[in-house]
Amino acid sequence: MAATTRHPCLLRAWETHVWRGEWWLALEWMDGGSATGLIEGAQAARSRLPEPLIAAVVGAVLDGLAHMHAAGRMHRDVKSDNVLVDRGGRVTLADFGFVADVGGGGHRTSTVGTPYWMAPELIRGGGYDARADVWSLGILALELAEYAPPTWTSRRCAPCT
Repeated sequence: MAATTRHPCLLRAWETHVWRGEWWLALEWMDGGSATGLIEGAQAARSRLPEPLIAAVVGAVLDGLAHMHAAGRMHRDVKSDNVLVDRGGRVTLADFGFVADVGGGGHRTSTVGTPYWMAPELIRGGGYDARADVWSLGILALELAEYAPPTWTSRRCAPCT
């Protein structure tokens, strides 16, 4: 995915290589860390991430997802660990290990991703489509503002099961 898709908001693979039966990737370097690092830094400083920064991160991820969805692909693991930044302020979506083709309005049924960021229809194990990425982006936005994804209790998550 990273090697074949070009978009400024998607991490780029410069080269792929198979060595001794294993895939190796040379990926674009993002020297500012992850969105998780932004959250942890703000927590350590006992401050809040500025709303314009949150909007920029969410907007960049949305741009990357729009490009993927238009190409018939969904990410399926949008979360703060998979959003990288550079010191110049550029934001990219990374980690394409769970990407799936959903061209032509197709649906998927496999349960993959990280639980806190997964859409309810994905957790239930029913069919889902690229809109599940939009749910995960909403959880990411909440995490950037509140420094944690939602905490689901068994009662609050009843619709998910």
